[in-house]
Amino acid sequence: DRQRNLKVVTEALRGLQPDLDIRATERFDILMNGCFKISGTASRLSRKSSYHHCTLLHSADPVALSTLLRPSSPGIHSNATPSISSPVTNLTDHAPSLQWEELLEALVQQYNKEFGLSATSILIDPSDESLFPGVGRMAAELCSWEWTFGKTPKFSIETQLELTDKHLDLCCSAHLLMEVKNGLV
Repeated sequence: DRQRNLKVVTEALRGLQPDLDIRATERFDILMNGCFKISGTASRLSRKSSYHHCTLLHSADPVALSTLLRPSSPGIHSNATPSISSPVTNLTDHAPSLQWEELLEALVQQYNKEFGLSATSILIDPSDESLFPGVGRMAAELCSWEWTFGKTPKFSIETQLELTDKHLDLCCSAHLLMEVKNGLV
């Protein structure tokens, strides 16, 4: 339940920094001061499994973020939720003394409270096969062509091409529509 997860995160943040205006949106983002995104989510639901991840901007490099965050490209059509460009901010821009360790602890405590658990935070190596048997195989699968392209949901690309042959002094345009399914055009 994505909304419940966001409730846990927003309540943990409010508990740490009650003076910050933090709230979840219907698009499953978390905003500060009503306009600055500090968290976004993505999910993939299938018959057998679901994947959901959530970001939380504690002290991210703003230059790196601006090069990585781009809105949807024009001409690409799919069933995916369209990306909307939003101003972002780090938690530490508004709460400079907030350490990531205390943020992690607050999140663990809030998840414990919400789900009736008694977990503790432990730093682990997520690639450690002794802790997570099969993680190497799963990582290889997620890097494979079959996962990256073959599991990509169906989409289409539509664009107008301007074609020029300078030697023959010809110019014309062409309408291009490509449909991609399971990574194949």
